[in-house]
Amino acid sequence: MDGRTLNSKPSSRFPFIGVFVALVVFVVLTGFVGREVFGELEKLKSARTDNVEWALSQSEVEYLRFLDALSNSDIGDPAEAAERIRLRFDLLYSRIDLFQQGQLFALFRDVSSASATLPLIRNTLDGFIPYMDGSDAVLLRAVPQIKLQTQSLQNDLRVLALGGVEFFARQSDNRRGEVSSTLAHLINLTGAMLLVMGGLSVGLFHLNIQRRRQGAQLIEINSRLQGILETSLDGVIVTNKRGEILTLNPAAEHIFGFHADDVHGVPIGDVIVPDHLRQAHRDGMARMQAGGERRVIGKGRVQLEACRHDGEIFPIEMALSSIREDGDEIFVAFLRDISQAKADEKELIKARDQALAGEKAKTDFLAVMSHEIRTPLNGILGTLQLMFREDINARQRKMLKNMDISGQLLLRHVNAILDIVSTEGGADKTRKEPVNPGRLIQNIIDAQSGAAAERGNAIEWSWTGDAQDWILSDEHKLEQILLNLVGNAIKFTRDGLVKLDARLEDHAEGSTLTISVQDTGIGITKDQMDKVFDDFQTFDASLDRSAPGTGLGLGIAQRFARVLGGSIEVQSAVGVGSRFDVILPVTRTQARLAKSQPEETAGGMLPALDILVVDDNQINLDVMAAMLEHEGHHVTCRDNAHDAITTAAQRMFDVILMDISMPEMDGLAATRRIRETGFSATVPIFAVSANVFPEDTRTYLEAGMTGVLGKPLTFEALRNAILGIVEESELNSDFLSETQLEQLANTLPREALRKLIERMQSDVSAFLNDIKDLNDPASRAVQAHNVAGSAAMLGAQRLGVLLNQIETLCEQGRVKDVSDALPELRTCWENTQDGLKAWLSRLT
Repeated sequence: MDGRTLNSKPSSRFPFIGVFVALVVFVVLTGFVGREVFGELEKLKSARTDNVEWALSQSEVEYLRFLDALSNSDIGDPAEAAERIRLRFDLLYSRIDLFQQGQLFALFRDVSSASATLPLIRNTLDGFIPYMDGSDAVLLRAVPQIKLQTQSLQNDLRVLALGGVEFFARQSDNRRGEVSSTLAHLINLTGAMLLVMGGLSVGLFHLNIQRRRQGAQLIEINSRLQGILETSLDGVIVTNKRGEILTLNPAAEHIFGFHADDVHGVPIGDVIVPDHLRQAHRDGMARMQAGGERRVIGKGRVQLEACRHDGEIFPIEMALSSIREDGDEIFVAFLRDISQAKADEKELIKARDQALAGEKAKTDFLAVMSHEIRTPLNGILGTLQLMFREDINARQRKMLKNMDISGQLLLRHVNAILDIVSTEGGADKTRKEPVNPGRLIQNIIDAQSGAAAERGNAIEWSWTGDAQDWILSDEHKLEQILLNLVGNAIKFTRDGLVKLDARLEDHAEGSTLTISVQDTGIGITKDQMDKVFDDFQTFDASLDRSAPGTGLGLGIAQRFARVLGGSIEVQSAVGVGSRFDVILPVTRTQARLAKSQPEETAGGMLPALDILVVDDNQINLDVMAAMLEHEGHHVTCRDNAHDAITTAAQRMFDVILMDISMPEMDGLAATRRIRETGFSATVPIFAVSANVFPEDTRTYLEAGMTGVLGKPLTFEALRNAILGIVEESELNSDFLSETQLEQLANTLPREALRKLIERMQSDVSAFLNDIKDLNDPASRAVQAHNVAGSAAMLGAQRLGVLLNQIETLCEQGRVKDVSDALPELRTCWENTQDGLKAWLSRLT
C-alpha cells in the first residue's frame, strides 16, 4: 500500500450552512411534491376502478359471445363451430377465473353478491370442461344442454357486474377520504420533521466537536487497517470510480503477478479482466457511472474468471464494496484464487457421478435381468402347473416336481434381487395394517417345519410374557424378515434346534416388538460378523455347498427392518450357534374385521367368467388360456393391443388380463383406450407383468387398471383375482369396491382422493337432476357415459353398470325404459353414498 487511507479525513467546515440549505430545499420540495401529488391523485384516482369495472362489464360481453357461438353451432362447418365454442368458452372461463383468483378482485370476492354468484358461475363452467376437452362430436351433441345451463347464468352475471360497480364506487369514495386524511397527516409530519431537523442542527454542532477529537483516532485506525491489508492472504485492489487502480496489497501482487507501482492508474479491466469479459466489464462501468444498476457491488462473494500477468485465466472469488474518500467514491475488491478449490470440487463431482452411475447401472441391470428371467419363468412354471393336472405316472410326476422345485428356487432368487432393487431405489414403502404376530410366526413355523425336518432339526416358538394378539405393522415385510432369518437358521443347522421367541414391551415413546431367532448351528466367525448383512455373502466356500443360496436373505431382512423403523442385532459363537434379534417399533391395535366370503357354487367351483387375455408372447398366452380354461372359464386371446381394443369395444367381458410390455402399443395405452368407450369400458383390467415394483404398480393403477398380477402366474394368483371379481359383482348388498378404493388410497394423496370422490358425488347428483329432462336423450347419454367412468374408477361398480345401461337406452332413444330404470339408479346411489361416507370416516 502507498499510504492512502480508506476512510474520510475529518472536515473542519461547520455544518450549519449545509443544514440551512437542506431545510430550504426540503420546504420547497415539500410544496412542489404536495402539489404534484394532489394533481396526480385527481388524474389517477379512478383508473384502477375503471379497469375493474371494465373487466366486470366485459364478462357480460364474453358471456353473450359464448351464448352466440352456442346458438350458431349448427351453422357452417362443425369443426369450426366447435372451435368457436371452445374459444368463446376459454375467454369467458378465464374472465371468471380472474375474478376468483386475481389480486385486483380480492376485496370484491368478499362482497355478498360476488361470494354468492361467483362459485355458482364457476361450478357451471367447470361442468362444461369435459365437453370442451372432448371430441367435436361430443361437444356438439352437448350444445343444447350447455346452452340451457349457460342461459341460466345471465342473471348471475348481471348481479355480479352491478354488484362490482356499486362496490368499487363505494371503495373509490372511501379511498378519496383516506387520501385526504393521509395528506393532512403528511403536512403535520412535515412540520414535525422541520422541528426535528432544527434539533439536529444543534446536535451537529456538538458532533463536529467530537469529530475533531476522533480525527486523530481515525488516522491511527487507518494505519492498523493498512497493516492488516498488507498481511492479508486475500488480494485487495482499490480503484477510483473510473476503474483506475489506486493500489493493491502484496497478496494481490502475488496472485496476479503485477507490481503495485507498475499498474498504478491503469484501468483494472486492462490488468486482471480476461479478453472475453472486457466488453462486459466496460459496459458495467459505463452503466454504474451513469447511475445505473450495480450488479456486483455490495452483493457478497461472486465467482468470476480473472487473468494473470502471464495470460493464464483462472477462477477467483470476489467481493466488491464502495466507500467515500474526500468526497469521492472508491471501490475495494477482495479477491481469492480458488483454482485449487475448483479442481478439488471437479474431482469430487466426478467421483460422485461415477459412484451414482455405477449404482444406477447395477440397479438397472438387476431390474432388467430380473424382468427378463421372470418372463420365461412364467411359461415354464405355468406349463408345469398345467402338466401336474394331467394324467401322468409317478416317475413323470417326480421329474416334474424336481423341475418345479428348481424353477421356484430360481424365482425366489429373482424376487430377492427385486427386493434389493426396490429398497435401494427408494421406492419401497410400508403399508401398516393389523397383524397377529403369533399367528404369523406359527404360519412360518408350519411352512418351514418340512425343511427343518429334512436336516434333522426341531423348530419351535413361544412368547416371553403375555401373548399379544394384534399390532400395526407391514405384514408382508415382517413375514419376509422372519422367513429369511428362519430359513438361514435351518440352512446352517443340522440335527439341532431352531427356536423363535417373541415379546412386546411398552416404553414412554411407544411399544417395541422383539422377535429372536436362535439356532444351534455352525455359528459365525468374528471376521464374518461385519459382513453378515452384506449382499452375496454365503460364508460357505465348500465344494458341495451344503448351505446353498444367493447370500441375499440377511441383507434383505436388514433392509426391510430399517424400512419398518427398526433393526436386526446378531450374536454368534462358532460351533455353538447364532441369535438374530429383530427389534421393531409397533402400535397396539384391535383385530381387523373379517372379510365376508362369497358363497361358492356347487362343487366348490367359482362361476365361469368371460375373460379376454392379451399378451404378445404366444407361450404366455397359451399358458394363461390353458390355466383359465382348466378352471372352467371362457377365454378369448389377442396377441396385440390394437386387436384387444377392438375386441373389448365389441362385447362386454367379465375381466381382462393385459400384458404391459408389447410392441407398437403397450398395455397402459391399450387400457386407456378401452376405458374411453365400448362395452368393456368399466370391466376390471388386471396388469400381467414381470415388473412388480411399487412405482410400477402405481403407474398401472393410474392408467385405469384394477390390479396387478406378477409373472410368473400361478393358479392361486389367478383364482384370487377372479375371486375378487366375483365379490365385486355380487349386487345384493355390495355397492362399493373397498379393494379398489384402498388401492387408490395407497397411490394418491388422501386429500386428492377425497376431492375426486366429492367431484364424483357432485357429478352424479347433477346427472340425477338433469335426467328428469329427457327431451335430449343424446346429451343425457354423453353425461351418463362420463359419470359412469368416474364411478367405476372410484369403486362404485354397480352404479357404473346402471349408468352404462341408461347410456345405451338414451342412445337408442328408449325414453320410457330410461324412466323405468331411474328408481333403481337412485336407490343404488343412496347405498353407494352410505358406503362412501363409511369408508371416508375410516380413512380419516
